[in-house]
Amino acid sequence: PTGTFKTAGSVTCWYKYSYSGEMKEISEHFDFSRNPPDHPLYSIENEGVPGKFKDETLGKQITSYVGLRTKLYSILMVDDDLAESRKVAGSGIKKHVLKRVLTHDRYLACLNGQENGTVRQKTFKTRGHEIYTIETERNAGTCYDDKRFFFEDKNRMSLAHGHYASRQ
Repeated sequence: PTGTFKTAGSVTCWYKYSYSGEMKEISEHFDFSRNPPDHPLYSIENEGVPGKFKDETLGKQITSYVGLRTKLYSILMVDDDLAESRKVAGSGIKKHVLKRVLTHDRYLACLNGQENGTVRQKTFKTRGHEIYTIETERNAGTCYDDKRFFFEDKNRMSLAHGHYASRQ
């Protein structure tokens, strides 16, 4: 798959723990161009190459991650000065709605089934050379995923519908 690495796995920690040389051995899979120029792994070799993993947090430490679906997540981070920041993504949702309405706690509530993530947003539409302001309601997150099968006895483990192991 192409695009950037958007999950909170161990890869996001390469900035702090890269001195062991392990990251240099597999560096052909990463885009290190966003690192500071004085960083040992800094390289512009894979800059902008589709399919290479990128540091989404720019070296900040992830303190909390909630991923509801593809391109629908919230990451809380802290930098070296202990200043908190947040990165959010939501396909089809306006940026100001993501930042002001969909808080990290609301993402958590959606994940735990406590809240429906429906939001209202206003936008401009044109019909017949006339501009209208309309209000739309978007599903900005839900704990119910209609494309996956979730196991009840396992900790949020899921498989795609039709996967051979989901039939057992």
